[in-house]
Amino acid sequence: MRRLAFALVVLGLVLRPGAAFARAELTLDAPTLTQVLAALTPPQVPVRLPAGGQVMLQISDLKVTGFDPAAAGGIGELLASMRLQAPDFGIDVQLQPRVALTVQEKNGTRYAVARFQNVQIPMPLTGGRVDVASLIPVIPIQADHLFSIPGAGTDATLRSRLAGVTMGTTALRLEFDVTSAGPEATASRR
Repeated sequence: MRRLAFALVVLGLVLRPGAAFARAELTLDAPTLTQVLAALTPPQVPVRLPAGGQVMLQISDLKVTGFDPAAAGGIGELLASMRLQAPDFGIDVQLQPRVALTVQEKNGTRYAVARFQNVQIPMPLTGGRVDVASLIPVIPIQADHLFSIPGAGTDATLRSRLAGVTMGTTALRLEFDVTSAGPEATASRR
Protein backbone atom coordinates (compact mmCIF):
# COMPACT_ATOMS: atom_id res chain seq x y z
CA MET A 1 0.00 0.00 0.00
CA ARG A 2 2.90 2.37 0.69
CA ARG A 3 4.23 1.79 -2.82
CA LEU A 4 0.86 2.77 -4.31
CA ALA A 5 0.68 5.92 -2.16
CA PHE A 6 4.23 6.88 -3.20
CA ALA A 7 3.43 6.24 -6.87
CA LEU A 8 0.32 8.40 -6.59
CA VAL A 9 2.31 11.27 -5.01
CA VAL A 10 4.85 11.13 -7.83
CA LEU A 11 2.09 11.06 -10.43
CA GLY A 12 0.45 14.04 -8.73
CA LEU A 13 3.61 16.06 -9.21
CA VAL A 14 3.80 15.14 -12.88
CA LEU A 15 0.18 15.17 -14.08
CA ARG A 16 -1.75 18.35 -14.75
CA PRO A 17 -5.52 18.71 -15.32
CA GLY A 18 -6.45 17.31 -18.71
CA ALA A 19 -3.18 15.41 -18.98
CA ALA A 20 -3.08 11.86 -20.28
CA PHE A 21 -3.44 9.12 -17.74
CA ALA A 22 -0.70 7.10 -16.16
CA ARG A 23 -0.95 3.43 -15.26
CA ALA A 24 -0.19 2.36 -11.69
CA GLU A 25 0.08 -1.26 -10.61
CA LEU A 26 -0.46 -2.73 -7.15
CA THR A 27 0.48 -6.34 -6.47
CA LEU A 28 -1.06 -8.01 -3.42
CA ASP A 29 0.43 -11.24 -2.08
CA ALA A 30 -1.30 -13.70 0.26
CA PRO A 31 -0.22 -12.04 3.55
CA THR A 32 -1.39 -8.61 2.31
CA LEU A 33 -4.71 -10.00 1.06
CA THR A 34 -5.12 -11.77 4.41
CA GLN A 35 -4.95 -8.37 6.14
CA VAL A 36 -7.41 -6.80 3.69
CA LEU A 37 -9.90 -9.67 3.76
CA ALA A 38 -9.72 -10.04 7.56
CA ALA A 39 -10.37 -6.31 8.00
CA LEU A 40 -13.40 -6.33 5.66
CA THR A 41 -15.04 -9.60 6.75
CA PRO A 42 -17.48 -9.19 9.64
CA PRO A 43 -16.34 -11.13 12.73
CA GLN A 44 -19.94 -12.16 13.47
CA VAL A 45 -22.82 -12.89 11.14
CA PRO A 46 -26.35 -13.07 12.57
CA VAL A 47 -28.44 -15.86 11.04
CA ARG A 48 -32.21 -15.72 11.49
CA LEU A 49 -33.82 -19.02 12.38
CA PRO A 50 -37.10 -20.14 10.75
CA ALA A 51 -38.75 -20.59 14.16
CA GLY A 52 -37.69 -17.10 15.23
CA GLY A 53 -34.65 -15.79 16.99
CA GLN A 54 -31.16 -15.90 15.59
CA VAL A 55 -27.82 -17.57 16.01
CA MET A 56 -24.43 -15.90 15.60
CA LEU A 57 -21.79 -17.36 13.31
CA GLN A 58 -18.36 -16.22 14.47
CA ILE A 59 -15.56 -15.94 11.90
CA SER A 60 -11.93 -15.82 13.01
CA ASP A 61 -8.40 -16.77 11.95
CA LEU A 62 -9.15 -15.84 8.33
CA LYS A 63 -6.13 -16.36 6.10
CA VAL A 64 -5.50 -16.35 2.36
CA THR A 65 -3.56 -19.55 1.63
CA GLY A 66 -3.33 -19.49 -2.17
CA PHE A 67 -4.69 -18.43 -5.54
CA ASP A 68 -6.72 -20.27 -8.18
CA PRO A 69 -6.64 -18.12 -11.33
CA ALA A 70 -8.23 -20.92 -13.37
CA ALA A 71 -11.49 -20.93 -11.38
CA ALA A 72 -14.47 -20.53 -13.70
CA GLY A 73 -16.06 -17.10 -13.95
CA GLY A 74 -14.78 -13.78 -12.67
CA ILE A 75 -11.12 -13.15 -11.99
CA GLY A 76 -10.38 -16.35 -10.10
CA GLU A 77 -10.68 -17.48 -6.52
CA LEU A 78 -8.65 -16.98 -3.39
CA LEU A 79 -8.04 -20.12 -1.38
CA ALA A 80 -8.53 -19.45 2.31
CA SER A 81 -8.76 -20.96 5.73
CA MET A 82 -10.89 -19.74 8.61
CA ARG A 83 -12.37 -20.81 11.89
CA LEU A 84 -16.16 -20.75 12.08
CA GLN A 85 -18.02 -21.11 15.35
CA ALA A 86 -21.70 -21.35 16.25
CA PRO A 87 -21.52 -21.81 20.06
CA ASP A 88 -25.31 -22.28 20.37
CA PHE A 89 -24.98 -25.44 18.26
CA GLY A 90 -21.60 -26.61 19.55
CA ILE A 91 -19.94 -25.96 16.18
CA ASP A 92 -16.27 -24.99 16.13
CA VAL A 93 -14.58 -25.96 12.86
CA GLN A 94 -11.59 -25.00 10.75
CA LEU A 95 -12.71 -24.58 7.12
CA GLN A 96 -11.07 -24.06 3.73
CA PRO A 97 -13.47 -21.83 1.79
CA ARG A 98 -12.90 -20.21 -1.55
CA VAL A 99 -13.41 -16.51 -2.11
CA ALA A 100 -14.55 -15.62 -5.64
CA LEU A 101 -13.49 -12.24 -7.00
CA THR A 102 -15.35 -10.25 -9.63
CA VAL A 103 -15.39 -6.63 -10.76
CA GLN A 104 -18.69 -4.77 -10.95
CA GLU A 105 -19.63 -1.25 -11.95
CA LYS A 106 -22.39 0.86 -10.45
CA ASN A 107 -23.07 4.52 -11.28
CA GLY A 108 -19.71 4.80 -13.04
CA THR A 109 -17.72 3.50 -10.06
CA ARG A 110 -15.94 0.14 -10.21
CA TYR A 111 -15.89 -2.29 -7.30
CA ALA A 112 -13.98 -5.45 -6.63
CA VAL A 113 -16.42 -7.89 -5.05
CA ALA A 114 -15.37 -10.78 -2.79
CA ARG A 115 -17.90 -13.58 -2.26
CA PHE A 116 -17.32 -16.56 0.02
CA GLN A 117 -18.01 -19.93 -1.59
CA ASN A 118 -17.96 -23.51 -0.41
CA VAL A 119 -18.19 -22.85 3.34
CA GLN A 120 -19.20 -26.39 4.33
CA ILE A 121 -20.03 -26.96 8.00
CA PRO A 122 -20.21 -30.59 9.13
CA MET A 123 -23.44 -31.40 10.96
CA PRO A 124 -22.62 -33.91 13.74
CA LEU A 125 -26.17 -35.19 14.21
CA THR A 126 -26.90 -35.95 10.56
CA GLY A 127 -23.40 -36.67 9.31
CA GLY A 128 -24.02 -34.31 6.40
CA ARG A 129 -22.73 -30.86 5.57
CA VAL A 130 -24.42 -27.48 5.23
CA ASP A 131 -23.00 -24.74 2.98
CA VAL A 132 -23.34 -21.44 4.83
CA ALA A 133 -21.53 -19.34 2.21
CA SER A 134 -24.75 -17.51 1.28
CA LEU A 135 -25.08 -16.35 4.90
CA ILE A 136 -21.75 -14.47 4.82
CA PRO A 137 -22.23 -10.99 3.34
CA VAL A 138 -20.72 -10.15 -0.04
CA ILE A 139 -17.76 -7.81 0.46
CA PRO A 140 -17.63 -4.83 -1.94
CA ILE A 141 -14.23 -3.16 -2.18
CA GLN A 142 -14.44 0.25 -3.82
CA ALA A 143 -11.61 0.48 -6.33
CA ASP A 144 -12.08 3.98 -7.79
CA HIS A 145 -10.88 6.84 -5.58
CA LEU A 146 -9.96 10.51 -5.41
CA PHE A 147 -6.68 11.23 -3.63
CA SER A 148 -5.75 14.67 -2.36
CA ILE A 149 -2.08 15.50 -2.01
CA PRO A 150 -1.32 18.70 -0.07
CA GLY A 151 0.74 21.17 -2.05
CA ALA A 152 2.49 24.45 -1.29
CA GLY A 153 -0.23 26.57 -2.87
CA THR A 154 -3.07 24.21 -3.73
CA ASP A 155 -3.79 20.55 -3.28
CA ALA A 156 -3.26 18.16 -6.16
CA THR A 157 -6.15 15.75 -6.66
CA LEU A 158 -5.72 12.47 -8.44
CA ARG A 159 -8.45 10.16 -9.64
CA SER A 160 -7.70 6.45 -9.82
CA ARG A 161 -9.91 4.09 -11.78
CA LEU A 162 -9.58 0.33 -11.72
CA ALA A 163 -8.44 -0.68 -15.19
CA GLY A 164 -7.77 -4.37 -14.71
CA VAL A 165 -7.38 -7.21 -12.27
CA THR A 166 -5.22 -10.25 -12.94
CA MET A 167 -4.82 -13.20 -10.62
CA GLY A 168 -1.64 -15.21 -10.83
CA THR A 169 -0.59 -18.26 -8.87
CA THR A 170 1.17 -16.19 -6.18
CA ALA A 171 -0.47 -12.76 -6.17
CA LEU A 172 -3.32 -10.53 -7.31
CA ARG A 173 -2.37 -7.60 -9.56
CA LEU A 174 -4.55 -4.49 -9.69
CA GLU A 175 -4.00 -1.94 -12.45
CA PHE A 176 -5.25 1.63 -12.12
CA ASP A 177 -5.52 4.48 -14.58
CA VAL A 178 -4.50 7.61 -12.70
CA THR A 179 -5.37 11.11 -13.91
CA SER A 180 -5.25 14.57 -12.46
CA ALA A 181 -8.75 15.50 -11.35
CA GLY A 182 -8.09 19.25 -11.30
CA PRO A 183 -8.85 21.85 -8.63
CA GLU A 184 -12.65 21.50 -8.95
CA ALA A 185 -12.46 17.93 -7.63
CA THR A 186 -10.40 19.08 -4.64
CA ALA A 187 -12.92 21.83 -3.87
CA SER A 188 -15.85 19.38 -4.08
CA ARG A 189 -14.22 17.06 -1.52
CA ARG A 190 -14.14 19.77 1.18
